[in-house]
Amino acid sequence: MSDPRQVPAEVAEYLAEQLEIADASCLKLYGERDGTARTHAGEIQESGGWRDFAEVREELAVWLDARAWTTGDGPKALFDAAAGWLREGRVLLPGASRLARLVGTVREAANQRLWDTLYGLLNVGQRAVLDSLLTVPPGERVSELDRLRRGPVRVSGPQMKGALKRAEEIAALGMRGWICGPP
Repeated sequence: MSDPRQVPAEVAEYLAEQLEIADASCLKLYGERDGTARTHAGEIQESGGWRDFAEVREELAVWLDARAWTTGDGPKALFDAAAGWLREGRVLLPGASRLARLVGTVREAANQRLWDTLYGLLNVGQRAVLDSLLTVPPGERVSELDRLRRGPVRVSGPQMKGALKRAEEIAALGMRGWICGPP
């Protein structure tokens, strides 16, 4: 509830009792002065030992980057982990969209760094082979990569034979030792 003056009377009375305030109706005066809510939020933050998100944003970005780089977690898992990190560090949580943007930016940068690293490991011939897998042959509806990445859908002899043929095709691409492991 954004306006504390709209709190049900029973809640206001219960809270006044907890805070040892004699007259709960004083809540109706809350916010008449501009900045009261901000001032109180700052006092609560300070007395509780909470830090502002802006103070730790870069530290969180570094932590998220390391997690994204090493775990391959998706955006939801990274978002949840970031929120946990913030709570554990007694940091006021930012708005969900602000945290989601940070997670998305950091995750995208980690993914780009991964692709750049993998690309750097390829020689010119391997790059050409992988690029050729992305083209859709004339008369076909899917690229060679799409075709090769689809495994069997049933357990049967013919499906196993097809899977072995697919494995032979992949091995023949010349990526052995880099993608498929040592000979």
